[in-house]
Amino acid sequence: MGATERVEGQTESGTLGVTSVLLADLKSRLIERGHHSSTVRQYVQAADHFQRWKEQVQDAASTQECVNEFLFRHLPVCRCVGTRTRSVKTCRAALAHLNVVLRKRRPDLCKDTDGPVDREIRAFSEHLKITCGLSDSTCKQRSVYARELIVGRFGDGPVSVGDLTARDFMQYASKRARTLSTGSMAVVTSSIRSYLRFLQFQGRIGESLTHAVPSISTRIRTGNASLPRILSEPQIEEFLRSFDQSTAGGSRDYAIALCMVELGLRASEVASLRRHDVDWRGGTIRVRAGKTTSDRLLPLMPAPGKAIAAYLHRGRPFSSVPHLFVRHTVPVGEAMPTELVRGAMRRAYGRAGFPAEWTGTHLLRHTAASRMHQRGVPLKSVADVLGHRSIDTTAIYTRVDLPALRTVALPWPEAN
Repeated sequence: MGATERVEGQTESGTLGVTSVLLADLKSRLIERGHHSSTVRQYVQAADHFQRWKEQVQDAASTQECVNEFLFRHLPVCRCVGTRTRSVKTCRAALAHLNVVLRKRRPDLCKDTDGPVDREIRAFSEHLKITCGLSDSTCKQRSVYARELIVGRFGDGPVSVGDLTARDFMQYASKRARTLSTGSMAVVTSSIRSYLRFLQFQGRIGESLTHAVPSISTRIRTGNASLPRILSEPQIEEFLRSFDQSTAGGSRDYAIALCMVELGLRASEVASLRRHDVDWRGGTIRVRAGKTTSDRLLPLMPAPGKAIAAYLHRGRPFSSVPHLFVRHTVPVGEAMPTELVRGAMRRAYGRAGFPAEWTGTHLLRHTAASRMHQRGVPLKSVADVLGHRSIDTTAIYTRVDLPALRTVALPWPEAN
């Protein structure tokens, strides 16, 4: 009898661990998310495999350590009877879905399943959000780098922050610097300093340790490297032509691109847009607070307005979520996360023939700011559209207006 048949034929028992009812819930979750029937079958079988293995080892708690034991020690030498996938990738994905189901049905089994690193990062993230008032995206970004530092130093064991030294920071920064740009390294080091200030705030480390993180200067003084990269008008046209508007996904991504090129929206702001944020009668679009502390009301320009309307009428799949842009792949109809917005733009860069190192979506934001400024929009108005608190930040986006400089440049005097 296969795993799926057991799910349909069994009833809930008092057995600890993954019950047949949890497997049935898992199957329902996967079907609702739009997974292919073969994927549903594989995931349910993988979860059933995990259940039987846990019963054999008499492990009642669904801890991460237990999952790792199953994935990396049991699967490579598995000789269990029955046809079950032994792919670590497939089983890991299945157990991730199973964990969601488990937390909903049996929250008692999920208590204290987080490791010391998880608890440490959660406390840090809550401090950033509640005490410092930072946006979710900033909290997430800083938490990622703090987690990397902690795991690199302590692994999955207890987090003894009193053992941290300046050498730990230098080693982490040196390793990270091999693959990141100067600007990205500045974000890494500022995130680590933020974590150390959190520890100092709690009285767990001394003040001197917060000064041990190396500072990264992002000021470039040579050549034209200090100029923000922007797209030329021909490049913008090539970029927008790269979207296949005849497909649902292409229609969505084209509308997203125009929101970024014309309105200067961040990827996170595009992902957070709701359908009711667009006021068709008033010709405005509301951008929800992200890195800023308040919403912004922007004029809905004709090009992005038409693209959004076309997507809503012909491309957007039926979905109950309020978000404007949704997923077209599994899970179909769920809100489109920021990572997918960035990915859609990166793929368009490749189709447009842009250099491989152009991966960030701020390129589009810089372009929008520069275009507005070149059209005569005052810098303060550009700052309001972009949601900058300081006009100095906006000045970086429009640091040099070369066409404007050419109009005031004096001719070079000729020698007699």
